[in-house]
Amino acid sequence: MAESATILIPDISGYTEFLTETQLVHSSHIINELLDTILAANTGEFVLSEVEGDALLLYHKGKPIEADALVRQCLRMFESFHKQLKIIERDAVCQCGACQTASNLSLKFITHHGTIHEIKVSQFTKCSGLDMVVAHRLLKNGISSDEYILATHSCFDFSSLEQSPGGLAWQRSSDQYPAIGSIEYQYASLEGVKNTIADPPPRINPVVEL
Repeated sequence: MAESATILIPDISGYTEFLTETQLVHSSHIINELLDTILAANTGEFVLSEVEGDALLLYHKGKPIEADALVRQCLRMFESFHKQLKIIERDAVCQCGACQTASNLSLKFITHHGTIHEIKVSQFTKCSGLDMVVAHRLLKNGISSDEYILATHSCFDFSSLEQSPGGLAWQRSSDQYPAIGSIEYQYASLEGVKNTIADPPPRINPVVEL
């Protein structure tokens, strides 16, 4: 049955280079740890449909989520992601490429509202439909930043709101996609938000009594 839903895809950028240039065991562990951290920051409104390598596919059935609440959810995930990266960097004792370059990873968000079809296989629920295709196509876009929130107008239109969602600076853009056509969207860079995330406190080394 077709249902209305908000689709949210947090996507870790730099994943391919991270895997090909570093040790597989440690890089896979770090990616899994970061995906767990992103998911743990979910307030409970979104349901996990799939883990797609370097991304999570989340959805929330019903009418579009209020713009500021949607953006704040993304910001919670973004802050948790970068705090965990800082902890990994702080605690790294291994000199392998994965442990030493994890801080180069970044995070972006794609949000779109449309129609989905739930397919249940055993205990798993997979979502499909044209709007799922649209959301995934938007992962490839012309935005120059590596870290941002992209939202289609089916989610909200920032120009019609009294306050800027999340207090961010939004811009309009669009991209052309084969078989779909032009998709208009709005986006906000998260570079300024990243710069406000504090470093974790120094690690406390246990005192060894002789």
